[in-house]
Amino acid sequence: AAAVVSAVVRSCPGVTVLATSREPLGLPGECVRVLEPLELDEAMLLFASRAMDSDGGFVLDDTTRPAVAAICSNVDRLPLAIELTAARTRAFSPVQLADLLQHRFGVVSTSSSGRPKRQQTMQAAVDWSFDLLFDEERTLLARLSVFSGGFTLDAVSAVCADDALPAEDIDVLLARLVDKSLVATERRSGSTARFRLLRPVADYAAVRLDQAGDTAIIRARHLRWLVDLTAGLTAGLRGPAKIAWAHRVNAELANLAQAAHWGLTGGDPVDALQLGVNIGWYAFLSANVHDDEPVMLQLLERAGDAPVALRCRALMWSGLLSIGRTARRTWALDAIDVARTAATGGTPSAATAPIASAIDGVGLTNEAIALARSTNDAALLLEALAIGSLHFAAIGNLPDVLRAMNDKSRALLETADDPWYAAMISALDGLAAYVAGELELSMTTLRRAIDAFRKLGDDGTAALFEISFSEVAELRGDMSGAAAAMEQALDVGTEAGFRSSTVLRAVLCWLTGRNGEIERAVELGREVVALAHQPFNPVIRAQALFALGVAETHAGLHADAAVHLGEALVVHQQVGMVRETAMDHRHLGHLRRQLGDVDEAITHQRRAVELAVEVGLPWTVMLAARSLAEAIVDRDPDLACRLLGNAESLSSIFGYLPTADERKLVDDTLSAATAKIGAAAVRRATKEGARVPYADLPTLVAG
Repeated sequence: AAAVVSAVVRSCPGVTVLATSREPLGLPGECVRVLEPLELDEAMLLFASRAMDSDGGFVLDDTTRPAVAAICSNVDRLPLAIELTAARTRAFSPVQLADLLQHRFGVVSTSSSGRPKRQQTMQAAVDWSFDLLFDEERTLLARLSVFSGGFTLDAVSAVCADDALPAEDIDVLLARLVDKSLVATERRSGSTARFRLLRPVADYAAVRLDQAGDTAIIRARHLRWLVDLTAGLTAGLRGPAKIAWAHRVNAELANLAQAAHWGLTGGDPVDALQLGVNIGWYAFLSANVHDDEPVMLQLLERAGDAPVALRCRALMWSGLLSIGRTARRTWALDAIDVARTAATGGTPSAATAPIASAIDGVGLTNEAIALARSTNDAALLLEALAIGSLHFAAIGNLPDVLRAMNDKSRALLETADDPWYAAMISALDGLAAYVAGELELSMTTLRRAIDAFRKLGDDGTAALFEISFSEVAELRGDMSGAAAAMEQALDVGTEAGFRSSTVLRAVLCWLTGRNGEIERAVELGREVVALAHQPFNPVIRAQALFALGVAETHAGLHADAAVHLGEALVVHQQVGMVRETAMDHRHLGHLRRQLGDVDEAITHQRRAVELAVEVGLPWTVMLAARSLAEAIVDRDPDLACRLLGNAESLSSIFGYLPTADERKLVDDTLSAATAKIGAAAVRRATKEGARVPYADLPTLVAG
């Protein structure tokens, strides 16, 4: 073809040749246009068109759209693969086809006699291209199948080079495969190009690698490459190069998941466990790693001969990462807790069990600390105590336990002289004060620790404790301070590409609404819902919908608020997030009251009180009790006053301070009750309510 075209353009000035090919012709003056895979919308329309040709009854609608999107994504939006798969709608539904593609790619085929044989199956199409390669190109293509989600030239050299493929030849061979359209260039911007195999090519190449008998050795190299890549990750995230480290790991999430799978299904479990330990801090901060703690526990079972220090760290991280799967969740580090819940959960349905499970995270942490003590390794024990204290604070463990752990860490620090751990222990003291209800001390201590982390260049850990500071400031009624701290945390998480930042944005929406910035709260809510568009983790999306719904309630956008709060309630109920469900009911009650539906408002507010007491968080109980008092005052002023007495007692005991709007709610409710039953009855009822243990509120408010 090249010779013919060359002769034509030389002999016939003014003639332009348009050629389609899997690789350029390589002629002078050739202008190459790479045909990328279709955009998803275009791919779905192509599928629908070809499916209707095959099955006249096919319709692309809300029922079939999710499955069609999954099919098109699974075949990398390649037109030939889409057409071949769409032809199968005569036999299978789109949902069945999507499921079949997860397990066997042979379904991507047709018996049409109108196509050349090489275009009747994806395997035949790739086989035809593979047969045209040189031996070294075939070997490299087969080895590239171990990567998932893309790779760089350095990664290819580390994993694929050996005596059969010398490292100095890798760049040329990779470039040839790109030219022959068997390797796609994913990104050319910046200093490092990134490549990937399209799904049909990757599946074909994996079979070829297996036939060559090289699968085990190349997978082992792939795992070792990732272990080496992440060896400095925790230290890197705690220093000035944190964003670069975060982006480096963000790019390899699919490869990390692939390596973990191999560690569980026949690969080296010790190397896989080391990889899990290497990314433990990253996984906690980012919420980017799905099922990190369950996978770590499974690897621990397989890696029985792992070194003691490695087992200790694996237990330590498993304990911390379990907070999203523990039945006892608290407001301590709540934004991270919600993000962790999202990272460990699947898509909910009416049949799914709650995410909260019987994981004994406390037992894992205690086991890690005991194992560290058995080694006589002071540095390991300091690490286990610090991460263990962070875990216990996140689930609201007893403040005396936290303080005792921090004192032990402080004693170890006298010999270690490590400024990062000095800042960490100070932050953990702040969390211990937080859990103890000593809120002013907590704010002072946390701010000192945050400043210390920043001086060390560790904005990432500083951001983690800005979240805690924000929560304490909110409890003290300092909405502007809480919002400012949350914005600091959000800036770091957003720049690092952490999925947890979506939750932080939702919290910031909530805080600005409580601060009276209604327009900004609605704007932030719309931003976070747009970020958490479908398909997205349902827990994070529910948090976004809740924040937007609350802002819309404040703004008087009742119809939109009802939809968004209702959707959030469904998800929170399905995944067993009781505290969030209580807050959903509370704000749905506010909404129904604004709409004049007092009966429905009271029903929601009663349920909010019941659930808040079930979780056992005094602040949530206080908010729910106030809201129910407001809703019920016209019908039962005595009960409303007892509820307010209980809420004010909780506020006094734990140092919670209301916002101006919340103070007005209490004053207006008391004024309404006074008008109905008189000041003396109001005083008597509020005193009686203050003496009621908040655990008895569900009985008190039972209809």
